Amino acid sequence: MIPDDPVHFSLSHAEDQVLIALATVPVGIDVEQIPGPTVVTEISGALHPAERDALAGMPGAQRPMSFTRCWTRKEALLKATGTGLNTDLSTVYSGAGRTPAQPDGWSVADLPAAAGYAAACAVRRQ
Repeated sequence: MIPDDPVHFSLSHAEDQVLIALATVPVGIDVEQIPGPTVVTEISGALHPAERDALAGMPGAQRPMSFTRCWTRKEALLKATGTGLNTDLSTVYSGAGRTPAQPDGWSVADLPAAAGYAAACAVRRQ
């Protein structure tokens, strides 16, 4: 029997961590290993200007985790919308602080992850 609602799914992996999300609405999931400070500095320039400013204002030791939370939120949202990383990352605000941004029509949440990793999920609100 075929269900009335389609099943949407998203898959992410980093090293030995794997996450999958299933939903009846568009969904995206991401898990990333927390990079070193050099990688954070190199890639942060691609983020939304407010995210770059937030990261720049943080103590250096907090930046890698905050950057990775921001990145996983952004990638989960972009997977859910179906655009993926083909989008200009500086135009999508996902937040670099402790609380994810909640774009119109979407629910974004940080997920528990193994030590050294960050994870997030984005689901279209009904």
